[in-house]
Amino acid sequence: MPQPEQADYDSPWKDIIEQFFDQCLLFFFPRIYKQIDWSKGFSFLDKEFQKISKDAETTRQTVDKLVKVFLLGGEELWLLIHIEVQSQRDQDFAARMFTYHYRIFDKYHRQVVSLALLADEHAAWRPSQYEEKNFGCEVRLKFPIIKLLDYRAKLAQLERTQNPFALVVLAHLRALETKRAPQKRMLAKLQLIRLMRGRGFTKKHIADLLRFIDWVLTLPSELEQQLSDTVDKEDADMKRNKYVTSWERMAEAKGLEKGLEKGIEKGLQQGQIKTLQSTIAETLELRFGANTEAIFAELTPISDADFLRVLQRHAVICQSLDDFQSKLELAA
Repeated sequence: MPQPEQADYDSPWKDIIEQFFDQCLLFFFPRIYKQIDWSKGFSFLDKEFQKISKDAETTRQTVDKLVKVFLLGGEELWLLIHIEVQSQRDQDFAARMFTYHYRIFDKYHRQVVSLALLADEHAAWRPSQYEEKNFGCEVRLKFPIIKLLDYRAKLAQLERTQNPFALVVLAHLRALETKRAPQKRMLAKLQLIRLMRGRGFTKKHIADLLRFIDWVLTLPSELEQQLSDTVDKEDADMKRNKYVTSWERMAEAKGLEKGLEKGIEKGLQQGQIKTLQSTIAETLELRFGANTEAIFAELTPISDADFLRVLQRHAVICQSLDDFQSKLELAA
């Protein structure tokens, strides 16, 4: 019998945003990403958000993260990221976005940008503003939204993209598609594990992504074991070290990091370099429409991770492709 759907989406989404916050913005909101001064860091304002949302409903499947960042001009900005994952349309959604927005401003007097990820199953449901008019008095909040269902038309692109949130979106879409098809769900989960192998992620990033994938793509125990056997066999055939997956983590939660450490250190530096190169190429493609393959080819000879990190930052703040190329020539 199929295993019941996981009802609590709160924890995995909160965890994955915290672990990959900068990549989350780069993937979903690249225009905002390039305006942030990442050298100044960022901080999650969980306590502050709890104070303004303490009387909100707690039964809804929603995730809210309030994050303090600094813009390149030096201004402090608070980002409110709201994820709606419930299966039913919520007529009060836009009103809640407005309520949270004005409460944050009213209590802390900070610039607030409200963003929404709609992870529900209704393609036509796209609330993007709250508006109220009465006797000449008008109030309106318009906020950017991302509809995860739209990525169904970009599956091939998601499979190629190095950003970890490409795998997050893939996992979410596969979970929706395979609600009543456990065998297909097992194959989808196997595909995601295979994709993750080629990304060059660190051991901690692999653990975080596996935790999310395990949570949204739950399987009956017999199929989980079948998946485990398949992964073990592929690892043996490829002479690779085992990945620690859900069936091991459930039995030995405390041993996850230790299990992942085994075998991943070898080649880790090369994987990080590849990830940096891909992130730079994708950033330039998003900003200037650059040819990703051509940029990646220019970056391939560069093996200095520190210099690649400098180039990654420059890709975000440079004014043009020529500006970036001038920086790149320093590596020649």
